Amino acid sequence: MTQLERTIPRYELGRYDQIILPDGLAYTCPRSLPDHYVLVQVGSNLAQEITFAEFEAFRRSPKFQHNRDYYSLGHVEARARSGVASVLDLPRDELAVVLFREACVEDLIDLHADGQTTIDDAAIQKVLGEIERRVTARGLSEHIVVVEDRRGEALERKVEKRRRYVTTTLTFRFPKARTLREWYRVYQTCGCLAYALRDRLRHCGNRVPRKNPDVLALMHEHVHNYMSETRPTQKACYKAFCRALEKSGFKPRAGEDPEAYQISFTTFSAAVRVLPKFEVCVARRGLPFALRRFKAVTQTFGAHRIGELVQMDEWQVSLMSLCVRSGAWKLMSLAERKLVRRERRWLAVVLDVASRCILAMRLSRTVTAESNLLTLRMMLNDKTAVAQAAGCRTPWDYTAHPLTLRNDTGPAYVSDRFKLATADLRILNVSPPAGMPELRPHIERLFGTIRTGLMGYFTGQTFANVTDKGDYDAEARASLTLDQLCDLMILWFVDVYHNIPHENLGGKTPRQRWTELEALYKRGPVPPGPHDQRAIFGITVRRTLNNRGIRVMGLYYLSPALVRHFRDHEEVELDVRIDQDDLGWISVRIGTEWHHAKCRTPGFDGVSAVAWQRSVKQARIDAGPGQHEARAIAEEALDRIRSSANAAHAQAALTGIVLDPKRVERIERGTIRTLEILDDEHGAPTDLEDLSRGIPVTGPAEPPMNDTLVQPERTSPPEVTDEDDQGLWQVRRPT
Repeated sequence: MTQLERTIPRYELGRYDQIILPDGLAYTCPRSLPDHYVLVQVGSNLAQEITFAEFEAFRRSPKFQHNRDYYSLGHVEARARSGVASVLDLPRDELAVVLFREACVEDLIDLHADGQTTIDDAAIQKVLGEIERRVTARGLSEHIVVVEDRRGEALERKVEKRRRYVTTTLTFRFPKARTLREWYRVYQTCGCLAYALRDRLRHCGNRVPRKNPDVLALMHEHVHNYMSETRPTQKACYKAFCRALEKSGFKPRAGEDPEAYQISFTTFSAAVRVLPKFEVCVARRGLPFALRRFKAVTQTFGAHRIGELVQMDEWQVSLMSLCVRSGAWKLMSLAERKLVRRERRWLAVVLDVASRCILAMRLSRTVTAESNLLTLRMMLNDKTAVAQAAGCRTPWDYTAHPLTLRNDTGPAYVSDRFKLATADLRILNVSPPAGMPELRPHIERLFGTIRTGLMGYFTGQTFANVTDKGDYDAEARASLTLDQLCDLMILWFVDVYHNIPHENLGGKTPRQRWTELEALYKRGPVPPGPHDQRAIFGITVRRTLNNRGIRVMGLYYLSPALVRHFRDHEEVELDVRIDQDDLGWISVRIGTEWHHAKCRTPGFDGVSAVAWQRSVKQARIDAGPGQHEARAIAEEALDRIRSSANAAHAQAALTGIVLDPKRVERIERGTIRTLEILDDEHGAPTDLEDLSRGIPVTGPAEPPMNDTLVQPERTSPPEVTDEDDQGLWQVRRPT
């Protein structure tokens, strides 16, 4: 079946019509040809022809305008008389007056057309009653009633226009014959346009300057003194003007009005208020502040897919928290609780712009490149286990390998470590100029939502600024410990924020928007696996390869590649990359290639270095002084890790220690020390030595445990040390 051709419409264009094409120029159409319009540009004699099809395409443009008879004499006079180009431009009160007058004139025109009257005062006077009846019957779209107003012996009839839902009442008196005839003349002359009947009360008032010019000049000089970096008040500027006026000697001469030499504070303040706001702000607060305050936001972020654009930033939480775990806090006395340090933590967040879902978050004492890398890594992995440990009912399964990452220009983001990690992930890292938070608007607004939506429930707030804080003692009113703050943040983000309708998502929740985008678009690149993440985010240290493998954190790692390398080179130092969140595997560089090596002790998959260090330390303390068997310590530490895996996982996700090579060495020297565990994956010893007598412990004979292993009971409350971001502590045990 053949497709029908589209019909191109032809329009009737008048010679006085105004036609504004998409190029922004105004044209008239003096004539039309069989298949063209002839358009002449206003203000010139340049003519051009446009086909009907081209004109139809122009008409569909949002920039196209067509005003009929715009250049006719009647329309020009109507615009000159009323000061507007449309009846819709009139104020509402004047619009009601104009519609009432138009109704009176139209009824007069109808009576004249029927031959019941002529256009003269005597004839119009005879039909005023009929016009009144017809106007009253019109309704004019609102309640109109006729009321009688007795003034002495005279009875005057008038129309009241009573608005619904508004307390004011507009009263229109019926015009006399002469006034109605004048309205008729204006209405006919101006092309029967209603807004031509607008009165000229807007021009009322004495507009002649009544103040002495010298006094006005002196006043404006002091008005501009308000624009000063010292930020004087209007009252101060006015008092300075009054003193200058007294010293100037300006006095009225004979016959002059004394008020011409007097300026009230109201007049002075009005002159200050009409100063350009931007210039005032520049003069009083500086150009950078003025640019931030008056900058127009025109750029939009057209992110339509998950991971197309993510924003990352950090915010100092506006809440003082107690640097102690909640379990230890309950065992403290009031005197010990007062000595616990209070501090504000930094919250790093990664936000997906398209869905407004939170991909990662982390609490830390300071903002560092290593802490931000852990936050970035959290974005790549499923965090449902973390949410469940915090008591959430909604899964936290939002993962993404973004295409573009937008962050600020802080030292943590411009460091080589962070730049190399984003390059390895093949993420386009964009750092907008400093001092322009409007280029990261979504995450900046999120921090405000956290402050008002979550922090407002607890005492110890620092509020938005010192003015809001006032004399409030935030440190003394701190009520949340770090682990409580951690759990509450996870619960609020996962179960509250993700399930609340978002205004910029059309009333949908972030989780609904995520599910909707999942069905429409592919998520993007596949996130890297565990080995790749260890290569990107891991910690590089130097360790020696021996016949047992490579020892890291008291654990041995071995692979076929390491066995071959040991046979060829014997003992040699190699670069080792460890994952602080998973001690089950390490990566070892042999030559120019990285090889993976598995832990010879089973059960360490998913065990973090921090959890292992804490458990070993606590196992040593619980065992007391004396010799310890390495296997017993390891088994007890692993049991402790498994029993508290959920809580440890949830807290480590947000507040865990950020390791580096130096801190790894300190942990090995201070806690692990001579501990060595050597098992194969099935628990059977594998070594050249005779291990029938148990697991060997290398190094010199271990002396009796001294006081450095079993710490005395503290009289001061435990707190987080500078060396350990979540420092271990020992509370009193009942004897």
